[in-house]
Amino acid sequence: MADATPDPTPDTPQEQRPPDGWELMCTGVMRSEFGRRSSRALNKAMMQLSAEQAWVEGRAEVARVNWWRRLQEAFFALPISRVAAGLAVIGLIAAVLWVLEPFGTHQPGMIQVTTANCRISDALDAHWSGATGQLKQGEILPEGQLRLESGVVELTFASGARAAVEGPAELKITDRNSVELQSGKMSAEVPHSAIGFTVKTPNATVTDLGTRFGVDTKTKDSSVVDVFEGKVQVTQGTDATAPDNQWNLTRNMAMVLDARGGVTTAAAPESAFPQPGHSVLIRPANCGFDAMNLAKIGGFPSDQGFWSGAAYALTKAVGDVRPVQGGGMLRFLAPPQENGGAVDSVVWQIVDMRGAKDFIAANGMVDLKAWVQFNRVAGDSHSASKFRISVA
Repeated sequence: MADATPDPTPDTPQEQRPPDGWELMCTGVMRSEFGRRSSRALNKAMMQLSAEQAWVEGRAEVARVNWWRRLQEAFFALPISRVAAGLAVIGLIAAVLWVLEPFGTHQPGMIQVTTANCRISDALDAHWSGATGQLKQGEILPEGQLRLESGVVELTFASGARAAVEGPAELKITDRNSVELQSGKMSAEVPHSAIGFTVKTPNATVTDLGTRFGVDTKTKDSSVVDVFEGKVQVTQGTDATAPDNQWNLTRNMAMVLDARGGVTTAAAPESAFPQPGHSVLIRPANCGFDAMNLAKIGGFPSDQGFWSGAAYALTKAVGDVRPVQGGGMLRFLAPPQENGGAVDSVVWQIVDMRGAKDFIAANGMVDLKAWVQFNRVAGDSHSASKFRISVA
């Protein structure tokens, strides 16, 4: 962001106002040690935030998930794997029982697409039948007809198109940019490079013209096509030259194709179809530990981007242990004992998530994933053996 032009006029006192729900929540989160302790301030903030959100949503007449309640529950049930959307900030907690462990940076996984074939880029409770029953995330789908008994899989085609398929479903990958869906439900998201992506059902062919759409193959004689965004071309049967046999559908249009031909119908919401996942990379400030001045000893962080804790140091290489990425490492030290017993070495950082606000709002429930790489330097029998990274 460019620096603003200095204002030559003297500062004037700003009108005082009570803190809003978000500001109270942030204060409460830190007072509760990011959910490790109960906090009346946090409970009060969540109540105010809930009231403010209800007022905003009432005016907009938008029905949304009661995410702030899930957020409150998450603060008191660490560690968590799923966090409701809408957070402006997120506390990133790296905790160990006092330990001498430098570690590198957070490395979110990225989808790897080969130049051919179709890969399982994500999966949720997926169970395949027959010899393909052991297919896992990251593997390439074999040739031939496949049956997904249950669960959801995300497929990434060599063309760059992505599709989410919900079981039970029968499908066959025909080439780098098309699939046959004999039965079941799927949705596709097609980038510009993959325009022309095709889904064939027993009684229709859906050709993408740059869009997001869903297909539900109910029987061999009935298919439903919903367009979420963009445009698709729908052909019934196999003869594209037959009269009155081809239609163009655009956003929020839907069609049922059966023995009657193509009949328009009310579009179903996107949530009625499985959806491909979306990834956004947000790196914590100074995740390469290059800036030694972005560290404060003691207490909880009061500034976004600063690491804070009671017993740690940002350091360069230590012996044979070198940074995985960046110029430095975060080194956990042995904190003073309390009441004769060992305590945790805890390091915190508040990560600014406002840059992902639109992404989070559009995708609803969000999966938060964080990776950490670390090494140990020589210790003794009292050195810690456990490391934990948590998100609140």
